[in-house]
Amino acid sequence: MWQDRCIKTFLISIISIILIGTFKSQISNPLSQQELQEERYWALKTFAKPKFDMVILGDSRAFCGVSPNAMNMILPNYRILNFGYSQGGLNPIMYHEGETKLDPRSPKKTILLAVTPSSLLSETEKNLAFQEKKSMSKEYVYLLIHFYPIVSFFSPIKAENFIPYEIKTYIRRLFNKDDEGIKYREYHDNGWMASWDVPENPKRYLGPFRRTFIENQISEQLVQELIDQTRKWITQNIQVFGFRPPTTREMEALENEFSGFNEDEFSEKFETAGGIWFSFPVERYHSFDASHLHKNSAVQFSKDLAIQIKKHLANSY
Repeated sequence: MWQDRCIKTFLISIISIILIGTFKSQISNPLSQQELQEERYWALKTFAKPKFDMVILGDSRAFCGVSPNAMNMILPNYRILNFGYSQGGLNPIMYHEGETKLDPRSPKKTILLAVTPSSLLSETEKNLAFQEKKSMSKEYVYLLIHFYPIVSFFSPIKAENFIPYEIKTYIRRLFNKDDEGIKYREYHDNGWMASWDVPENPKRYLGPFRRTFIENQISEQLVQELIDQTRKWITQNIQVFGFRPPTTREMEALENEFSGFNEDEFSEKFETAGGIWFSFPVERYHSFDASHLHKNSAVQFSKDLAIQIKKHLANSY
C-alpha cells in the first residue's frame, strides 16, 4: 500500500513537472490569473469540437451580448456555442470555421449571425483576433483546456497577482494613470463573456466608431458573400437566423448615417436567401460603453432572442 502510494506520487510529480515545463515554454511573460482565464476562454471556443446544434457568429457585440446559458432557458435541448471574436468579420473564413463546430449528426443544425456594420468592413475581413488564437500551439491549448487547475496553480507569478484587481485599479486612478475605472469580465466555457464597467462610459465608443465609418464603408462584396452563404446553408438543411445586436440609440443612428448599412435592405436580401431576420428595440437593453451590452441586459436579450427563435420553430411545423 505504502509503495503504491509512493509510486503514484512520483508519477504525478513527474507528469506535473513535464506539464508545467511545457506551459512555461509557451509564454514569454508571466500571466495574471485573469489573463490566464481569458486565454483558456479563447482556446475553448477556437478549438471546440463539432458537437453543437447552434453556433453564433459575429464580433464583440456577439460574444458579450449573447449568453448560450440564458438561451437554454428557452431552448433547453440546444447545444449552443458563441463563436464571436473581437473585431470579428462575417466572411467565408468564419463561415467555414463556425460550420465546423456543428454536430454533423444534429437534425437541428443552426447558424446564428450577429450582423453589425463593423462585421462587414474590409478591415475586419482579416479576422486578426481569430487568427491569433488559432495560431496557439497544440500543447499550450491542451494544457489550458485539460489541465487548467494545475496550470493556474503553477503559472509564473507576477507580484501584482497578490493584489486584488479592484485595488490595483483604484491605486492607478489615484495617481491619474488612467481613468477607465474597473473592467469586469466573466469568461464562460460556452463562448459568452459577461461584461460591465464601473463607472460606465455610455459614450465611449461613439467617437472611434464615427472615425472608422467615415474612413470605411461596409463592403458590398462581403454583404453578397453573406447572402450567398445563407442560401448555401439553407440547401444543406442548416437553419440560418440573423439579427442586429442591440446597442444604444446614439450608436445605431451613427452607424445608419456613416457606415452605409441599411438594415431594411439587408434583411430583405437575407430573407430572400432563406434566412430569418429578427429585430429588437434598443431601448429595452442597456449598454455600458455605447457598444456592448451590460451583463444583465445580455441575459435578457439572449432570452428574447431565444423566444423569437422558438416562435419561428413552432410556426414552421
